[in-house]
Amino acid sequence: MTQHLKVRVTVALSHHRPEVVRPATDLMADHEAVFLEEPPSQELNEMLRGDIPIENYVAVLDTEYPEFSFRMAAALRKLSANGKKIFAVESYLAHLIEIHELFADGGSPADLQPDTPRQRVYLAEHSATGALLAFYEAAARGSFSRLIRTVKAFARQDAHRFVLRDRLRRQNWPRLSQITLQPISKQDRCTMGSGAICVMNWAPVSMCDQNFCWT
Repeated sequence: MTQHLKVRVTVALSHHRPEVVRPATDLMADHEAVFLEEPPSQELNEMLRGDIPIENYVAVLDTEYPEFSFRMAAALRKLSANGKKIFAVESYLAHLIEIHELFADGGSPADLQPDTPRQRVYLAEHSATGALLAFYEAAARGSFSRLIRTVKAFARQDAHRFVLRDRLRRQNWPRLSQITLQPISKQDRCTMGSGAICVMNWAPVSMCDQNFCWT
């Protein structure tokens, strides 16, 4: 028999501003699990446990929003200490980091398995970077019409990147729900949060056969 789970998804979008942290924390504190929109990392786990200072964790992030990142990390550490489950989920960036590590170790695009998520990430990044460089060249010494063509081409490639990123992220939620919803079902509430871009919260709508119904 197929088990049916009741799940409601609430999405709250925000800027990377320090004043966002407090209301986001209050929102996440009302749930049992938090999913961060970032790749899993040893540094995140160490920061949550208190094994490394928050300053060290933020330095590793090399973020453009240090104050926001510091306050959010402090809030996540407190939530974790209070028993909230924190998960980092960002397939696209995780694949991208692995590609960088592969190339740093002497690998090449030929080493990527064809028709896999990792190869699709590489192709998306390669196309977007090429389009961006073409735009830079047109901006430096091209005509205005060429500039317009190249910026439009880059916008298309950049949008393709984000579509792929969303698809990979979406594919993870059913698998993660099997791991996380079952052990926390006593509370009947859990949270998906995206670390820097938005905050997505779950509370109990219908999810049938792992197909989410978004509201």
